[in-house]
Amino acid sequence: MAVVVDLLNVTIILHGLLKVTAITNAIRWISERGRDYRLAYDRMPPADDAAKLRLLDECGGTFFPFGAKDHRIRRRYLRWQRRSRRWRAAAVALRLWATVCFTAPGLVALTVLSTAGPAFFLPRPPGARWLTLGAALVAAAIVIAMFFEALTWYLTVRGYARRFLTTGFHRTRVDSTGENLAELRIYIYLAASMVLANSMLCLTAAVSFGSYRYLDGSAVGYGPSAVAAACLHTASSMSFLGESPFTTHNSVGSLIGVLDLGSGVMLILFGLTLLPAILNLSGRTE
Repeated sequence: MAVVVDLLNVTIILHGLLKVTAITNAIRWISERGRDYRLAYDRMPPADDAAKLRLLDECGGTFFPFGAKDHRIRRRYLRWQRRSRRWRAAAVALRLWATVCFTAPGLVALTVLSTAGPAFFLPRPPGARWLTLGAALVAAAIVIAMFFEALTWYLTVRGYARRFLTTGFHRTRVDSTGENLAELRIYIYLAASMVLANSMLCLTAAVSFGSYRYLDGSAVGYGPSAVAAACLHTASSMSFLGESPFTTHNSVGSLIGVLDLGSGVMLILFGLTLLPAILNLSGRTE
């Protein structure tokens, strides 16, 4: 079991680093070509995925690596979908593999599985604790990079969801109400991802490093109650609600506390820009 968990954590770390690189490339592309892409999209919205890929090609978005925005994966998926039933099954498997291994939700879910999964079956966490901490740190880094990607898109076109979702496997058209809901959905998606990623950090620090007084693995154990307590602690820390009952015992816990506070500030900033983005959906023509 320990070997399996270690291999899973190594996989998460490697794929997470690739994902951070992909998001960094996306931020660079948004800052340089995002406005051109949005204007071209608004002039003639693509009717299907193939047209969407051509538009991204024209706007220099072909370099997205390893994710829902990866042209190589999407083109192969579309090509296989038009073949026999066996090829269509392979296309579904390809998309599932890409979703789990190279998208932010899939990597966060894998991190939750490797960190909290054994908690429901084993009294103590298996595997190397530093690998588990590294996987949780990479998941947190991915979510932070996602925040900056969304913020860069907002600064470029004064909106988060408008044309942002259209670079992946998503519907090509939404009405004004749909766009409003999409803006809110991105906020909920980022907030939930931050809470999950930081909770796994909190759980790892508590159980493997003894960082918290009231969430000590030797006293509380490594079970569902510890997972729930870690999520509650993280959510309360990020929302600045009340005084946390946790007292850190070492630098690992202190650093995670700083990360929780920083994540809370990011979500506040996100929320402050969300309302103008929703109200100005119909006014972005510049």
